[in-house]
Amino acid sequence: MEELEKRISFKDGKAYIKGKNIPVEKILELLGEGKTFDDILKMYPELERDDIKAALLFAKETIEDLIDSGYIQA
Repeated sequence: MEELEKRISFKDGKAYIKGKNIPVEKILELLGEGKTFDDILKMYPELERDDIKAALLFAKETIEDLIDSGYIQA
């Protein structure tokens, strides 16, 4: 969680990579399309590998929270 606080911020109800104005959603979308970490780093040279890892961790923790709250069932 500490890593997320260092790398993720929120604006207008969306999660962003802190200080880089890149939505976490966009990183996840690119990964879902089959882009590699290296592909994404070439597209967004301001990102660091740990930013992409933080986006994945954010998604994981969000899903866990939704399951734990009973909002979705696993």
